[in-house]
Amino acid sequence: PGLRLICMPLGVRQEFVREAAERFAGDCAMDLRFIRSDAEIGDERTVYLTNYESIREGKLDVSRFRATSLDEASVLRSYGSKTYQEFL
Repeated sequence: PGLRLICMPLGVRQEFVREAAERFAGDCAMDLRFIRSDAEIGDERTVYLTNYESIREGKLDVSRFRATSLDEASVLRSYGSKTYQEFL
């Protein structure tokens, strides 16, 4: 139990949702929802998607999430980056 978040570049959002619908159908279907702010968070059963800009700009508090997944490791390679600091 707990909120889950997947961060990705904005340009891959539609491809990600489409592929997830193909791979996780029927009993394995997931409720995915793209959000840009904390105000859009609701049900814990939903897997939330967002873009890195929403994290860097402080629109989402990543400490609210029990699990996060980052679609691009290159975003975290710079230890001094704003995104890295938000997740730290």
